[in-house]
Amino acid sequence: MNLIRFSLALLLFLAVFSDGSTFAGEKNPEPTFPLVTTVGAFGSAEKSEGNDFVATFYDFTRDRRDRRLPFSPESYSQVLMDFFRSGLKTSKFTRFYRSPVKLHTSTIMVSSVRPSGPGNAFAEPDVQYCWAMLYKGKLVHKEAITFRFWGVGDDFMLVQVDGQIVLNACRREGSHSLHRDFSSLWESRFSDSGKYDLGNGKAVAGDWITLEPGVPLDMGVMTGNAMGGPFSAMLLVEVEGVEYEKTSQGGPVLPVFKTANLSFDIQGSICKGLVSGRVSVTNGPVFSVAEDPRAPTQTEGGAELFVAEVSGGSGGLGMRSWTADNGQTLEAKFVNFIGENVILEDSNGKQRRIPLNRFSVDDRDYIELAHLLKFEVNFIWESIEQNEKELGDRSWMVEDNNLPDFYEHVFRIELKQTSSKNCNRDLQIEFYVIADERKGNKAFLLDRQQASFVPSKSYAQAFSTKTVSIPTDDLYDDARDEDSFGYLVVLSDKRGRVVQHATSDEWLFNKLGNLRRIPVGAYMDKTCTRTLPSGLSPRKY
Repeated sequence: MNLIRFSLALLLFLAVFSDGSTFAGEKNPEPTFPLVTTVGAFGSAEKSEGNDFVATFYDFTRDRRDRRLPFSPESYSQVLMDFFRSGLKTSKFTRFYRSPVKLHTSTIMVSSVRPSGPGNAFAEPDVQYCWAMLYKGKLVHKEAITFRFWGVGDDFMLVQVDGQIVLNACRREGSHSLHRDFSSLWESRFSDSGKYDLGNGKAVAGDWITLEPGVPLDMGVMTGNAMGGPFSAMLLVEVEGVEYEKTSQGGPVLPVFKTANLSFDIQGSICKGLVSGRVSVTNGPVFSVAEDPRAPTQTEGGAELFVAEVSGGSGGLGMRSWTADNGQTLEAKFVNFIGENVILEDSNGKQRRIPLNRFSVDDRDYIELAHLLKFEVNFIWESIEQNEKELGDRSWMVEDNNLPDFYEHVFRIELKQTSSKNCNRDLQIEFYVIADERKGNKAFLLDRQQASFVPSKSYAQAFSTKTVSIPTDDLYDDARDEDSFGYLVVLSDKRGRVVQHATSDEWLFNKLGNLRRIPVGAYMDKTCTRTLPSGLSPRKY
């Protein structure tokens, strides 16, 4: 466990509130903090207007009434073999448990995730081995096209089109190679198959397929995991006659299989788990006959929609208009507060000493908030590295113990007003928590919250977050996580004027307008412009 304590002279607020919570007079409501998850990579419970594939989740260790079955990984291959020989008749799974949750997806691109990832996506968090997921949909293109799939599945992925198996992308490595088990059903005959890295495996090239304009074919993709451990399922497309850019290994940079142009969130989910430059998330065919209103883009959400930035200086104060109690105005910037006098400096550099009580009521409030209200803040950050937690006594099932590490973080602050005057005014707090990529130059927005509060100088106020779990995505000795945290806190008065801020990185405050438009969970650069994650470094195994 690492325990890091900070004492700050300015306001730091990194607690996470539930809606409507306040500082003063309230017990900390034990707010929630979002986990960084992979659920979205498997699809959505809501159907889109496009040509979605529908995913159904099966657990072979339980029967249809949720009772335990004596099922072992050795039985896994035989059950799936019978299923494919039947022509994807789901009646073969009648005796097994089927999740009531169905997910809709426009792509099949799940890079290596923790054992609990697939189960969590279907509200089955305890299922981590001997499960399967069936994607079914229509393969269709508005123009004539000849193409083939490339793919990787860990442990298992078979693709069937129009009743014929066209790809066996099951795991090849290790003593539990499902690729060997299913080679009697289909085996790639292409010399370039199995040469190029894709995620945690070698990409397998499938049979060539020709589609007639607008004529749909039935398509099924079965993926799953027999042994527990990391899971992945990735499906790419190579169109006949198209020249592709080359990866560092000399293979083609192929587009992902998709039935609609991918949102920026899905693009980011794919890129984060792969080596940079291995796949394309924007190019390539869209397998649908419907017009997709979402044009492909790599800058969705990234435009600087807010061009006005917060001015610099103490608490964000620069030149502004001050109003006296008699209505007279002065353009000047705040310099200091001495005794009961305020020192202002006009545009000519001339300083003026003005009694505080000669300002308008509104400006007096502003001065007291911006320059007289001070806090002492103790920030405590505890981190615990976890491994093998999810498999428990089934950890023997994972070869070479290649489980993903992850960190559990708990944040707590103790906030105490150190200035002498009472402040019985509502203040507004915006706060942002970011994490830096370890092997990149992007930042990840962990959370954004805002709340109203009334400061108190009589007692310290403590706030804690729940445990925050962030996987390292380090499945095969390729450490890449977001564990270097930063923050921005902005304190405003009732009129929205910034009176104080505290930050680990001034670029966050300087680009506050842009930052306010970044969705939670998105990546950004140092101008707070949304971008895709950097991706992983090439793995060495």
